[in-house]
Amino acid sequence: MINKAINILIVDDEQNAREFLQKLIKRHFSLICGHIETASDVETATKALIEKDYSILFLDIHLGKESGFDVLKQFANRNFAVVFTTAYQEYALKAIKESAFDYLLKPINYIDLLSVFKKLEQSRLKTSLLDKLNSLNTKLIPFNDNYAKIAFPTKDGMTLVALSDIVYCVASGSYSMAILSNNSKITLSRPLKYLEDVLPQQLFFRCHKSYFVNLNYVESYNDTDKQIILNQGVEIPLSIRRKEAFIHVVTRR
Repeated sequence: MINKAINILIVDDEQNAREFLQKLIKRHFSLICGHIETASDVETATKALIEKDYSILFLDIHLGKESGFDVLKQFANRNFAVVFTTAYQEYALKAIKESAFDYLLKPINYIDLLSVFKKLEQSRLKTSLLDKLNSLNTKLIPFNDNYAKIAFPTKDGMTLVALSDIVYCVASGSYSMAILSNNSKITLSRPLKYLEDVLPQQLFFRCHKSYFVNLNYVESYNDTDKQIILNQGVEIPLSIRRKEAFIHVVTRR
């Protein structure tokens, strides 16, 4: 099966339904699963998806007065597979239109879940191959060359950007944005973790869960406010747990 652990978020307004699915997954698929967390409403689910990376979102369509579709409206680009769960067959078409990875009717059983995880394995194998090709392309770039470029994946394909033009990158929901020296922005169809893996660490530093900065643009650091000031006057937060690593990097460059 899949080597990388699968992190799962279960969203359902019924506690019994959440606990049943969670136990079913743990019982049969514990060897391939990482964190299995739950949420009961749109607000909690949205916050969880922004703060953590999940492989699968098991999403109930009825969430009290709200809907599972309200969760998806918050994420134009998704780095997680959406599996709708409901007792009502008539929502299948709408789920398909929302590009659902799969659609399960309650009560969910082992066979249903096995099918989902098999499909996920096939999907991740394809994604892994693409990431390896992108990574190879990145590693072939001579990083000491100011004109070296990297291919950023976007919803329309990809955009080539000079590493020296990237000032900083910021997380934005399930995707991220690269801010360039000419103040233009590029929206990437990948989370910030993707950039951390492909950008050269000798040039870029993950200073915060939501920020990644080009060290060549750093002008000063305000320890009182825990802010990194770039030479364009932009202030970027520095998390307390990354302070020591940041000081180590900038004082030894």
